[in-house]
Amino acid sequence: MADGKDIQNQKDFNKEVQNQISLEKELLNLLSKRAGIDADILSDQQDIANVIRDQTAQLKFQNEEKRNLRSLSNQITKISKEAYSISVDELGLAKTNNDLAKKQAQLTNNILLLDAQKKDLAKDQNDLNNDLVQTINEQIEAAQKLEKNLNKIAQQSNEIADDFGVKTFGGISDIVKKIPGLSKFSGPFEDAAEAARSTATSNLLASKKASSLAAGFKSLGSSLTKALGPAAVLAAVVSKLVEAFKIIDGRAGDTAKNLGISYQEAQELNAEMTQVAVSSNNLLISSKDMIEAQMQLNNAFGTSVKLSGEFVSDFALIQERTGLSGKAMEMFATQATIAGNNTKDQLQSVSDVTMQLNQQSGITLNMKEIQEGIAELSNDQLLTNRLNTGEMANQVFQQKLLGISASQLEQTQSNLLDFESSIGAELEAELLTGKQLNLERARAAALAGDQATLAKEIAEQVGTAAEYEEMNVIQRQALAKAFGMTRDELAGMLIEQEKMNALRAAGLKSASVAQEAYNSLIDEGFSHEEALNELRLSGQDDLLGAQLKSTSQQEKLAAITEKLTDLFIKLVDPLIPFIEKMVNFVVSIEPFLGAITGALAGAAAGTAIAPGIGTAIGAIAGLAGGGILQHTELATGGIVTKPTRALIGEAGEPEAVVPLSKAPQLGFGGGTNNETNALLRELITAVKSGGDVYMDGAKVGKSIALATSRIG
Repeated sequence: MADGKDIQNQKDFNKEVQNQISLEKELLNLLSKRAGIDADILSDQQDIANVIRDQTAQLKFQNEEKRNLRSLSNQITKISKEAYSISVDELGLAKTNNDLAKKQAQLTNNILLLDAQKKDLAKDQNDLNNDLVQTINEQIEAAQKLEKNLNKIAQQSNEIADDFGVKTFGGISDIVKKIPGLSKFSGPFEDAAEAARSTATSNLLASKKASSLAAGFKSLGSSLTKALGPAAVLAAVVSKLVEAFKIIDGRAGDTAKNLGISYQEAQELNAEMTQVAVSSNNLLISSKDMIEAQMQLNNAFGTSVKLSGEFVSDFALIQERTGLSGKAMEMFATQATIAGNNTKDQLQSVSDVTMQLNQQSGITLNMKEIQEGIAELSNDQLLTNRLNTGEMANQVFQQKLLGISASQLEQTQSNLLDFESSIGAELEAELLTGKQLNLERARAAALAGDQATLAKEIAEQVGTAAEYEEMNVIQRQALAKAFGMTRDELAGMLIEQEKMNALRAAGLKSASVAQEAYNSLIDEGFSHEEALNELRLSGQDDLLGAQLKSTSQQEKLAAITEKLTDLFIKLVDPLIPFIEKMVNFVVSIEPFLGAITGALAGAAAGTAIAPGIGTAIGAIAGLAGGGILQHTELATGGIVTKPTRALIGEAGEPEAVVPLSKAPQLGFGGGTNNETNALLRELITAVKSGGDVYMDGAKVGKSIALATSRIG
């Protein structure tokens, strides 16, 4: 039989087993949460590092080279170990993304340095060197596998960080921290961001479709309830719901008036736009932007149609991010409708052409000015360019290099097409200035409607500002006339050209990183199409991509506020029909509300005096005061024009209630006004003497009836 010592030993053993099981479970849990690189990549990297260490020990070459090679190998091994241990809980965090970016850059650099070391060793052919070169090759291949694995993890982490719910709650938390007095509320938003991040991670890694935004709100509601109390949270929510209802109602009214549709139809259209905005997961697209864009586009097209959510959101997002004028946006939207694509496609054409012309001209023009310039082209110029946005961009670019506006270029074109006058002016200018002009190609371009070529031809023939300065007034006027311009227009054009030439000569770098990258690729021998494709493949922005990233932090903060409002609007939208019924019901019982209020007030007063009977009497009195039991006393007569509660017979004498239209048939009316006049004279005399007047009510009523019957 087991004694106490045996029993204790068994207990200790059981406890040890439980501890071991607990440790194993914890290890399995940690492994299940691991989101780092594959284990075999780490193992290969460690093996190769050991081999390199052994091989370099046997070689007789510079100690510095040995140290460099071992250092590179050790750095790669370190990156492998750290990347292996990344857990699911770290994905999407700013610190993780920054660390991964550093590791990626360091790894790429290490691979390049290893390759350089390998090439140096390969120059000295011997068995040990050859073995080491082979090992370095294996090291580079392993590092490249590590790089691909690391890139995949970084991409996943960035996707999680870019999730709409994560960005929304994380952004609000950062903002609240910086506002004095509100920093204590950053905790609930941090918790909400973490809940959203966890959901976004599960969605990405486990192919789930849960809403990260909903997860964040669920966490936020719980946290705020603890921090503020349920009453405060409920009050805040109710306030936002009321605000959302007012917004929905106001927007529906505006949309209905703007598009000439019913309130109900406008409400349904706006609800669709709100759904698109909420589902977009794009911070800068709000229901307000969508609804305004829908109305703006319909006004531009002269229509009242439901434009697709994709087309409208594309328009709204670009307008929000670029700050282009309404005129320019409407023009590009019109072009997109005709071409069967979207607004971004139209602007992409402008971007591609502008980058090419910037490189060719040696000066970077402002692309937004090109975009706005296209909107200023005349209808004839649009059709001359075959409604091709790229050709329009080329024309605007050339006219800006020339230094004149679209309308000035069009006027010059018309003047050159007056062939007799144009040729005569050309010969006169040659005679007076001594310049040899050849405007044949300019006139041919004008005739063909090719204003881009026309602008280039004028620039080549007109000469320089220095030459113009040496001319007298008559010569200047003759030269300007030859080009179909006034003297001042020609002078202004030459000044603009001098400015461009000076900027070009200064060798200033473009403020656009995208333009500089494109220029470098062209210098390396890439074609225009190849350079654009290379930029896209490498993940670099072109001019349009950079332009679409111009949103300020303040604008993002405002966008977050609008986005949160959209969520409440989305909640209220389905309740609108019910709210409308309630409003209609309240309107229908409005005449009785005063009476009900009066009854309640009267009952309360009566209860204070004498509970029971006092309550009943007070309620009846209140009803009377509120209108239910109110009446008009008609002992002295009177005329009513609408349904009226009246008290009659209260004077104790016979009275008659007679419709005025039937008074003559019932014996009322007829006679003269003598009796009425006598009564009036009696009344006036009494009033003047300060005495009292006593009148027979029946007679007064009869007199009024008689007078009334004669008025009709």
